[in-house]
Formats: sequence, structure tokens, C-alpha cells
Amino acid sequence: MEYATSIFGSAGEVPPPPGAESLQISGMTIVAYFAHRLKSADIQADDIFEDVDDDFGYGYSDKVSSGSELIYSRYYPAGDLPAAIADTIGATPGTGLSQSVISQSGDYFVSAVPFVISTPRNDGLPSIAIESPLGMSQCLAAIRGITRMDTSAELAAQVAGALVKNGLLKADDIAQTWMLHNCLAVQIWDLTGTAHRDPDEMYAGIYESRKYAWEISAILGYPSDHILHDGLWLQRGPELVFHEVSTGFRFLDDHMVFANSACCLEIGHLPAFFRDRSRFRLQNYGYDSSSIFVWSTMALRSAVAEDLANRYNDVMADFTQREGMSAVEHGTFSRTQLQHLSLIDRLARFRGKLIEPRNRVLNDRIDTLRGISETMQTLSGDMEKAGTMARALVQIREQETQARTNTFLAVLAVALAVVGIPGLVQQFGDWISKDSWWRLSTSIGLIIIVLAVVGWIWKTRE
Repeated sequence: MEYATSIFGSAGEVPPPPGAESLQISGMTIVAYFAHRLKSADIQADDIFEDVDDDFGYGYSDKVSSGSELIYSRYYPAGDLPAAIADTIGATPGTGLSQSVISQSGDYFVSAVPFVISTPRNDGLPSIAIESPLGMSQCLAAIRGITRMDTSAELAAQVAGALVKNGLLKADDIAQTWMLHNCLAVQIWDLTGTAHRDPDEMYAGIYESRKYAWEISAILGYPSDHILHDGLWLQRGPELVFHEVSTGFRFLDDHMVFANSACCLEIGHLPAFFRDRSRFRLQNYGYDSSSIFVWSTMALRSAVAEDLANRYNDVMADFTQREGMSAVEHGTFSRTQLQHLSLIDRLARFRGKLIEPRNRVLNDRIDTLRGISETMQTLSGDMEKAGTMARALVQIREQETQARTNTFLAVLAVALAVVGIPGLVQQFGDWISKDSWWRLSTSIGLIIIVLAVVGWIWKTRE
């Protein structure tokens, strides 16, 4: 595959396990993603959120061609760093977090929340300050803290709450917010402090990826308890390391990118040549990685595909229990379905809007790893089935309505024939003048009965 690079040819080439803290990380970013479903697709993200203020062309908007309809916003507050995460890395609780909003319109958007962790710096980089570099045990503890179910639920609530608190959305605009589990992006961007490497040297691509293969594979394998707890990542066999790190992606030799179904990891050493572009991206996105940008856009696509698949499964289950659907209900359903089809089409066409071939290659690789296109195909079939079921329910309702209407007209015809309304007014006058009260009472009673029956039929038409 173009841009893919072989790191190991076989498991036998994997080096022995390192010392637990041989890799020292002075700067890293962990990006967590939180999906939001809005109650209405009429709320347009591009009317609410602003782009990154980019006067130099350093931003990621230059990575896509016009017409993508992608929104990748500037930073907005995302609440404070939870104490449970701060404790794992020796940081100060209460550090402010930020979020960028990613959307392609529709009733979904994703918040990308970068946890930028760094030893003290003098370049104004907003980060979660740590006193000393992180070893792998602390790095994995930070990932564990972010992805724990209780912490992730807390983070999801505060991320959505921050958008409301800052007046960007109303509380009742958001139907649901959830963390995208098994969907982290990680950039290790400062290896200062790692023993036996020159801090002024760039990352040595394949060579250092082999050297730190155990650490790289541990981060990629974070969803497993055997990775995150008790240093068990060092007790795996070389075959598992080979499985995760046998192939990586590169464009230049100063960094490497690895991806699996749960993680996109870039490792490099930016301080060796800290360019203005890198500083700008770290300050405005939390990472300097086109690969993580691609992963972020795929997080949006993954969230939409999976949630819509669940929603239309629920819709079809509901339809099987129903006895009909009104024209108004069908109109609302059809409008929503058209909006979803439009969103799916925009997401599917985004790949062609990526300008650089390397990003398209990585996009395809991530798509395959996460099974997004497969989910989309299943979703398309379910949406078509749901549309067919909705039309059938409308036909059933129309048939029932027609049957009730026919019954109503038949009863009305009988009533008119029995009561004889055209001559009834004159007949009432004759009965009154002749004191024929029993005939008058009987006729009025018949009229009341007929009107009651007609009224009941009318009420049951819908």
C-alpha cells in the first residue's frame, strides 16, 4: 500500500521487552471524541460555530478542497480536567479543557477534546502541566482515566454542558451526547527526557519505531485490560507486538503513524525543529498531525453511521407494532429520512475532498479497520426497508379510513331514510298542532340516536 512502510518482517525481529519506563514522554496529546445528536437537523452547525482564525494557511482546512461542507471549529470551553485523570499523571485538577466541533451539517456533530499534556514550556502552549516526563505506566494510566465508563460519562456531560453554558446551544437542543469508545487519537510529540537519545535529533522513523515497538503497541492496544493494568503490557508475546506494529505509515522519515480499529497514533519529536506551523496547530487543535485530522473526520462518520443504524433498527421494530400511520406522521418521517440520506451522501463523498493522496490512503485504511462503509451499506438497506414499511402503514391507515368513511356514509344514508329529514320539519308542526306528543318524542329520540352513532363513527375515523 502506498505510504505504508514495513517495520518488522516477522515476530522474530521484535526486540525483547524494554524497561517499563525506557520511553519518557515530555509532550503528548490524547484526543477523545464525544458525539452529539441534535433534536432537529434545522440547527445548523455552520451558523453557530466559527472556524479557526488562520492567517498563515497552517490550519487543516487547507487539507480539503472546496465543497466538502466540513466544519472544524476553533476552540470552545469543555469544562475542567477531572481530578481522577489529573491524579494519574500528577497534574493539577481544574485545568481548563477545550473542544473543537466537527460537523458536516445534519443533526450530528462531534466534539474533539484534546488532552494536551506537557512538561513546563515557555512558548505559551496551552496544556495540562506535568512536572516530569511520563513513563509508559503513567501514559496508560492517563488513557485508562479518560476511557473509564464513569469518567467518560462525566466528560460527556460536561462537554455538552459547556456548549450550553457558553450560549452556543440551548439545553433542549441536544437529544444525546456520548463518548466514542475505542476511538482515541494519540500524538507523542516530545521525547525530551528519554535516555540515550539526542533531544535535538528528529524522530528516526523506522529505527525508533522498532526500538519503541512495545510502547507503541501498548498504546494501540489500550482497549484491553491486559494492557492498561498492572504492567501486563510487558508480559505479552512478541507476536502481539508484531501484529500491531508490523506496518506503519510515513510521508517523511521524522515521524510514523500507526492505526488500528481503536486508535490512530503518531509518534515524533517536534522540539528538534519546532516550526511555526507545528506550534500553531498545537495551540489551535491540540495536535500537529494530518493523520489525526483524518481520523477525527472519520470519528464523525463512524458516530453517524453507528447511531443511525441503531435508530433505524428501532424505527423498524416500532413499525412492526403499529397498525397504521397518518399522512402527517409519514410526512415528518420522510423529511427526516431525506435529511439523513443527504448527510450520509456528504459523509461518503468526503474522501474525494481530501487533497493529499496519503490522507486518502489513510482514510481508506481507517474506513476498513472500523467497518464504516459496511455499516453504511447496512444502514442504507435498513432505511429503504423503513421507508417501505412506512408507506405500507400509510396505505393501511388510508384503507381503514376509507372503510370508516364508507360506513359513515352508509349509516348517514339509512338515518336520512329512516328519519326523513326533508319532510320532518313540516311533520313536526302537524304533530304539535294535533298534540301528537308520542310521535314527536319518538322522532326526536331517533334523531338523537342517529346523531350519536354518526358522531361516534366520525370520532373513530382517525
